[in-house]
Amino acid sequence: MIATIEISRRSKVPMLYLGNPGVGKTTIVNMYAEYCYKQYKTPQQFHIEEISSKDLADKMHVESVIGSAFDSSEILGYMVNDSVKNPDFLTMKDPEWYHRILQYEEKGIPSFLFIDEIPTTPKDVQGSLYRLIFERVLNSGHTLPDDCIIVSAGNYKANLPVMCDITSPSLNRFCIINFQPRSFKELILEASQKKEDLTKDLPVFKTTEMTKDYCDKALEYSTNVLLSIEETYSGSDTSKGMMDCNNTNLADVYDGDYAEGKAVYNFISKRTIGYFHACFAAMASMGIKDKDVIGQIVDGLIGLGFNSFAEIKELNAYRKFVKNQTIEALKAFEKGKIEKEKFAFTETTIAGKVEELSLVRDEITSSETADAVSEIIFEIVQKFPTSEETGYDAIFKDLNNEKIAQMKADFTALEKFKLILNDLPKSKDRESTISMLDLIIKKYKFYMLTAN
Repeated sequence: MIATIEISRRSKVPMLYLGNPGVGKTTIVNMYAEYCYKQYKTPQQFHIEEISSKDLADKMHVESVIGSAFDSSEILGYMVNDSVKNPDFLTMKDPEWYHRILQYEEKGIPSFLFIDEIPTTPKDVQGSLYRLIFERVLNSGHTLPDDCIIVSAGNYKANLPVMCDITSPSLNRFCIINFQPRSFKELILEASQKKEDLTKDLPVFKTTEMTKDYCDKALEYSTNVLLSIEETYSGSDTSKGMMDCNNTNLADVYDGDYAEGKAVYNFISKRTIGYFHACFAAMASMGIKDKDVIGQIVDGLIGLGFNSFAEIKELNAYRKFVKNQTIEALKAFEKGKIEKEKFAFTETTIAGKVEELSLVRDEITSSETADAVSEIIFEIVQKFPTSEETGYDAIFKDLNNEKIAQMKADFTALEKFKLILNDLPKSKDRESTISMLDLIIKKYKFYMLTAN
């Protein structure tokens, strides 16, 4: 949740956290404001040139607006009769919560506007909240400060009275984050922590300046993700679920899930595509690599997509496909941003190459990994022949102590190389290579332990 709040701050895409009551949505909002803000702030983010970084406040002001406790005039402002200044007509007054935000802003303290209990809010008040959330403007025409973060929260419909609801078009205006524990055990451990334990391992993100050129480049990579969805889920193959850009199944699939209290997904619209571009750039600027965080953003924006899925496994396959495409695009964007050349070893020994590959294999493409693995295998075969005719004397007779030491280091690296191979997708080549390594290790182990 902390990661997605920071994504929202950078992208200005509004987040809606849906979950059962009492799972910690409000707690984490306050935690971000008190402990995380100081890690992510920089003066240029808040356009306060005369205030240095050390003079900025260490935490944010949290302004909570409980949707069910307000009427529409208290959200966006109300008309009053000012008999002294304007006796001939009504005057628009801004709400009290907005004045508090401005007072903190004058002190250099940005605000966190937390809008809670949206599903229980009357429909007319929901309309006022949406104008505030999506346009960031009040009835007076005054706007929220640029550095004000807005997040919204609510409970699943199954936890609410029958008259409470959020319409599908309204939900589509958010990135929906399903706030659920992974297991009952994790829920127990989370709730049993002391406050200092909750805040000792907060995430740290890098801050890359999101210039126009940066965002234009991110747009190119995120567009490729969306085009890959279109290419994969269109055509005559109906086994995967088909494109349905008019969302004709929206009422049955989308509202059905929401009414039953399950995870809520979004549908793709032009707004969704714009949100995805913005969130992609934000994730890239933060150096996000956590697959769970990326998956939450993908589900919250792309969700059910254009598709009609006959079975849950089709939906899960689609979600996995979109998430993986996004992860690969983020990796490619990062390498393109720093203009990194195609991967090539800088090390010359087997041990050095195995170590280098272990450090970079999550950052390079699958084809580059395959090429690197092949290069190491070729050198292993040359250095450690497995034929029965090959004797130890023939291999080691001309080696000095330095070369024997290097051979021992290369031999020790074979176990680490096996671990790398085990992480690769299963294939016939992989299994035969691991068998070959086992044979080499068995054949040379005693000599490597005794050679001087």
